Amino acid sequence: MNKRQLSSWQFAFFIFYTTFSLYTGISSYLLIKQSGIHSFFSILITYLLGFIAIMLFFFIFRYRSNENILEKNIFLFGKILGTILNLIISILLLFIGMTLFYHISDFVISQFLDQTPISLFMIVFGILIIYCVKRGIVTVARVGVIFLFIILLSNIVFVMGLIPHMHPSSLMPFIDSNKFKTILINSGDVFAINIVPIFILLIIKKNKISTSYHLKRRILLLYTISFGILILENIFTIGTLGIYLARIEQFPEYMVLQKINLFQFLDRIEKVICIQWVLSSFILLVLIIYHICKLFPKTSFRKSSFGVVSIMLLMSLLIFRNNTYFYYFVQYYFPIVCFSLFAIYILIGITIFTREYLK
Repeated sequence: MNKRQLSSWQFAFFIFYTTFSLYTGISSYLLIKQSGIHSFFSILITYLLGFIAIMLFFFIFRYRSNENILEKNIFLFGKILGTILNLIISILLLFIGMTLFYHISDFVISQFLDQTPISLFMIVFGILIIYCVKRGIVTVARVGVIFLFIILLSNIVFVMGLIPHMHPSSLMPFIDSNKFKTILINSGDVFAINIVPIFILLIIKKNKISTSYHLKRRILLLYTISFGILILENIFTIGTLGIYLARIEQFPEYMVLQKINLFQFLDRIEKVICIQWVLSSFILLVLIIYHICKLFPKTSFRKSSFGVVSIMLLMSLLIFRNNTYFYYFVQYYFPIVCFSLFAIYILIGITIFTREYLK
């Protein structure tokens, strides 16, 4: 394999990060708050709906495989409209990145570094992101492969450690027809937050992948694994804490981890296990910033990534003055941001279909 190209496995691993990273504390917050013990069904419905988005992703991805999404938009809509569309996509991605950037920084500060200003952590975290973006997408993919194995191992420990603390009665009543409407609405929110980021990967040219052999199968495998983990996290969080406690905790998944005690002597390992959320957020933030930096092809990644991270940091500190502002935004505006991005990709897909099949 060419060292400057991605393998199909490496590309498929990115799918995991795009669907997994925005769950803990963001879409899980909406699910537990609104659907309660039935949030499992919202995740399952989202998983099934996600196949529609994946079909659209492949349709756009195959079109003009030697170009990324920004170049395809210029070709499809012309230089002026295409540039405006690319700018809108970048702004929406900036809001998604800003939300994730603040969220993971707030989590680390509140749980581990309570005497450290959040801005200081964001600066350090941002420097690491800039360095990784500067190294290129192939390096990001290699880092992502290592991180993924750590995340999968962490989730195995997560499940094994919580089995003794699981209370199936906390998930009852398992089916409630009165909650069906809420379940569907929440499925839409999870779809927007956890499925739509898949389209970030359209910034990678198809011919950047060394071989597309079994690419679809591998993407679907990683997509299924990521949602399997989301379902397990949801069930074990509610089943262990109970719905009332899970609703009032800012990070219920982290609180659940504190109960893990392996082999009767390995306890207080929650700080090791929860590193998975930091690692997955890091990779998704790198992908988002890489995508935005591609809007400025004549500027080096070092300069453009520094500018994007700086704007993202300042915006998050100005908009999210505290957790109240953050969760208000997550509940009422963040799904709209993600749905707006999805609407753009539907427009792109329709335009491609019109050009290719309705000539």
